[in-house]
Amino acid sequence: LSEGAASLEQGATRPALCFSGEMSEDGRLVGLEVDEVVCRVDQRLTYVQTDEILEREEGANEVERLVQQAAAWLKRHRDRRALVGALLLQRNEIDLRVDDEGQVTVTPVNANGPARQMISEMMVATCAAVGSWCYDQQIPCVYRAQAAPDDARNMDTGEVVDTMDQHRVLRRLKPSTLTTRPQGHYTLGVSGYTQVTSPLRRYQDLVMHQQLKSYLRRRRPRFTDRDLMGIFQSVDRGASAVRRAASETRRFWMLRYLEQNSDKQWQALAVRAIGRRWLVELTDLV
Repeated sequence: LSEGAASLEQGATRPALCFSGEMSEDGRLVGLEVDEVVCRVDQRLTYVQTDEILEREEGANEVERLVQQAAAWLKRHRDRRALVGALLLQRNEIDLRVDDEGQVTVTPVNANGPARQMISEMMVATCAAVGSWCYDQQIPCVYRAQAAPDDARNMDTGEVVDTMDQHRVLRRLKPSTLTTRPQGHYTLGVSGYTQVTSPLRRYQDLVMHQQLKSYLRRRRPRFTDRDLMGIFQSVDRGASAVRRAASETRRFWMLRYLEQNSDKQWQALAVRAIGRRWLVELTDLV
C-alpha cells in the first residue's frame, strides 16, 4: 500500500490531509488550518536532488525557489526551538540492502543534510501545531511528552553533532510517555506534540487522521480520550516488539556484511565501555 495505492507517486492523485499556516518572524507556526484535500504530485524530488537545490544560491525555476523558501522558513522554526532549549540530535544512518544471493550492501546516509533537516523540521512543526490545534478545538488527542532529565541543568542544548556527545546525551534522556493532555517534550522543545505526519508507516498517525477527518466532516471526533489511549498503548506494545525484531535483523545483516568484508581494516571510534567490551562506531560508515 505504501509504495502503490497510497504512495505519493509523481503524477498520481491522492486524498490527503492538508495542514497549513504561517511562519511568524520569531519562528512560530501560527494560524493553523486543517482540511481534507485531493493532492496531485506534480514533481517528486529525492533527498539528493533537494540537497543540490538547497546548496544553490538561487533556484532556477518555481519549484526550486519554493523548496528554498520552505527551507528558510523551517530554519527559522529550528532556530527558535534551539533557543528555548531543544536538543537537535540528528544521528547519521546507513542504508542496508540484501540481494537475492545474500550479498549485503551498506551505504552511509548523511542525516544532517539540508533536505533531511528540512523534512524533519517540517514534521516537528506540523505535529506540534496540530497538538495545539486539537487542544483549542477540544478534540481528544494523544500527545507524546518527555520530562527533562534529572540533571537537565548540565545538559547541552541546541545542535549536538559530536558522536561522543550524542551518545552521552542520549543515555541521559528519559523515555517519552503518552498523555491525553498537552505536556512538554524536552528533546523537541515544544509544549504539545502529537504524531500525524507518517500515516503510511505509523498506525498511531493513521488513527489521528481518522480522528481529524471525523471532526472535519461531522464536528464530532470518532474516538474519546479513553479510546485513543487504549489503541495507542496496544500499538506501542506491538511496535516495541517490531522494533526489537528490526534491530536484531539489522544487527544480523550488519555482521554478515562485516563477515563478507573480513579482509578490510576498519576505522572505529570507541564510544564507551560495556563491561569488558566496547561499543564502537565504524567511522567508515558514517
